[in-house]
Amino acid sequence: MEAAERNAWIAKLSCWQDPAQFGRLVSECHEALGQFGAMIEHGTGFWRDAWLAQQQSIHLKACSVRLLHPEPYPDFALMLGTDELRFEATEAIGRLRRRGDEYREDLRLVEQGILPVRQDPADAWLSPEMAFELLQQRASAKACKPYAGACGLLIYLNESEYGSNEQAIRDTFLGATEPAGLTFRTVDVLWHSQVHRVWDSGKPAAG
Repeated sequence: MEAAERNAWIAKLSCWQDPAQFGRLVSECHEALGQFGAMIEHGTGFWRDAWLAQQQSIHLKACSVRLLHPEPYPDFALMLGTDELRFEATEAIGRLRRRGDEYREDLRLVEQGILPVRQDPADAWLSPEMAFELLQQRASAKACKPYAGACGLLIYLNESEYGSNEQAIRDTFLGATEPAGLTFRTVDVLWHSQVHRVWDSGKPAAG
């Protein structure tokens, strides 16, 4: 995607829209980027931020949503009634994974007419220990940002678990994100298509 087209999409996504309209625009942008473009092209991080904004807007039943690009931070804003809430977004992903490289390999296979089949061995699945490490790393990195006290933080835990550790992994969220929980207004973790409110106003979230 050329810079002019990328900037046009950012401008569209930076306008207030209801979550349904915004979601359609996120899907249209993904189609424009191509099957793997959002994952491998330079300068397309705005699409990830827009997708995360869409997920958060659904979770919080927002009236409207927009990106905050080209502002440097935070990443998106929601309107809940008459209140505007701003959020920083970040992704927690395994140290040994390079997502762009993974999708470049998939694209190479597709161009050769080969259906990509990615190996996902059980010993690479997300464990409670790995979840804690990944979340703590992102929470600590964001906690020192000067804007933390003025917005919420959404951490996308982008690792899979298919066994019996799901509850044990969720149990790590509170302790792992404490560095951010004590500085951001709220901290949420998006995992397995669900947004979990972990911290609220410097305290563990109720429920």
